[in-house]
Amino acid sequence: AISPNGKQIAFELDGEIFVKQNDKEKSFSNNVSKSDARDQSPQWISDTELVFVSDREGQSELYLVKSADSLVSLNRSLKLRTTKLTESAEDVSNPSVSPDLKKIGYQVGRGQYFIAHVKDGFIDAPQLFVYSWTAPSGVSWSPDSKYIAYSEQDLDFDAEVFIQSSSEPA
Repeated sequence: AISPNGKQIAFELDGEIFVKQNDKEKSFSNNVSKSDARDQSPQWISDTELVFVSDREGQSELYLVKSADSLVSLNRSLKLRTTKLTESAEDVSNPSVSPDLKKIGYQVGRGQYFIAHVKDGFIDAPQLFVYSWTAPSGVSWSPDSKYIAYSEQDLDFDAEVFIQSSSEPA
C-alpha cells in the first residue's frame, strides 16, 4: 500500500508489517508491527497512520500504528504507538479505506461488512452495511468515496454485483 502522499510504502512479509520509503534506491524497511502475532492487510488512513489486521490478542482485530515522535515518519521511527481499533465478537478482516481517507470498511465474521468513519486515528460510528451468509468480495470504493461495489454469492452460488451508497446501509 502506498501512503496518500506517495512517500512511503507499507507491505506485509512473514506476518509482519513493514514500511519503507517509496524510493527504489533506498532498501531499508522498518518493522512497524513487531509482534509474534500474524499481522496483515496494511492500509493507510493518513500519511502518518497505518491500519492493519492482527491476531495479537487471539482474535483478528483492526489496529492502528503511528510514530510516537511526530517529527519522524513510520519508515524510520523506532518509537511506535499501536492502538486496537475494533472489539468484535468474531474475526475482523479485509479492511478497505475510502479514497478520501474519511471512512473504512471491514468484514466481521463470515458475512458482515461494516463501514465506519475515521476520526483522529479512531473508528467512529460503525454501521452494518452487508449481512449475508457469505462474505462480500472484491470490495471497491468509488473515486469520490460515495459508493462501494462488491460481489456476493446468492444461494445458487451465482456471483452478483452490488453497488451501494457508503452513507446509507441497505
